[in-house]
Amino acid sequence: SGALIGTATIEAVAEQVRYELPRDCVQVMGIVRRSPREVVDPVGVRELDATHPAWQTINGSRFEWYFVFGVQDIFLVPALSSGGEVYDLTYRQDPGDSSMVDDTDEPPLPRRYHEALINYAISRALMINANEKRLETATNAMQMFTAEIGSLRKATHRAPDRVHRMREGDSAGGWVH
Repeated sequence: SGALIGTATIEAVAEQVRYELPRDCVQVMGIVRRSPREVVDPVGVRELDATHPAWQTINGSRFEWYFVFGVQDIFLVPALSSGGEVYDLTYRQDPGDSSMVDDTDEPPLPRRYHEALINYAISRALMINANEKRLETATNAMQMFTAEIGSLRKATHRAPDRVHRMREGDSAGGWVH
């Protein structure tokens, strides 16, 4: 749903432009240099190729642009002459890595959407060997789940899967600076 937000740090390495995203990153929302505090702007790789064709070989004193490539890599451009600079990465987080083991564990979604998860579970359970009455109840529960998840998606303005994020226009993420 995009409701979970994660953060990570990226320490710049001299002459390097490719960095690995956290495993639970679904979408990059923004990158900020720590000191002095400066925003790194999202850019499409086509735009970067058109405006700075030699981007892979130029050096600078700070990262100015970023783009996401695939689902695991982020490119920070231009490469820095020396390493050590620290950047903060903010991203939409995939809740799939969380585990709920104990009865007291809560799903990593805002509390108001927990009922939607219950409706989903009820619907799936009732569909097993369903007669007409159980199928009707299952359908109603699934409709309630779908409505709540639609509400959550509207609140976060994003689709939930990480493959969707591979589109060039989605790497910017809509993060407000």
